[in-house]
Amino acid sequence: MATYGYKREDGTYFEVEQSMKEYVALTECPETGQPCHRVYEPPTVEFLGAGWPGYEYSDKYTTLGEDKNGNLVIKS
Repeated sequence: MATYGYKREDGTYFEVEQSMKEYVALTECPETGQPCHRVYEPPTVEFLGAGWPGYEYSDKYTTLGEDKNGNLVIKS
């Protein structure tokens, strides 16, 4: 089951669990009967493990500092 977000005509938000196989977008809220439309949101993705820039280019390799004019510089 996937969770889909919808926005009612009055601006309130609600979520509905629907089967991905039998998915049909709702046109009205099942609770209030108000017209609604689907809200598209980016998926939540988390990259874990070695090989991602957060691990390879961490603070142990480079640090930020300031030069004599106060500009940020990368120090190796």
